[in-house]
Amino acid sequence: MLIRCPICHRELGEVPEDFPHRPFCSARCKSIDLARWLDEEYRIPSPLPDGEGGEGGDEHLIH
Repeated sequence: MLIRCPICHRELGEVPEDFPHRPFCSARCKSIDLARWLDEEYRIPSPLPDGEGGEGGDEHLIH
């Protein structure tokens, strides 16, 4: 199965299902992604209570 690393965008050819770094290309990219989650660079969208945020509520989407 062809995969593209979500961090460095490197394309990997045929990767076995049990590839340890999947969906990343390496342990380095896997660690970078984890660090971004821990530093709260990513946000999971959640509904805002009425009256907060604005019309679309899109300000909390993952970038």
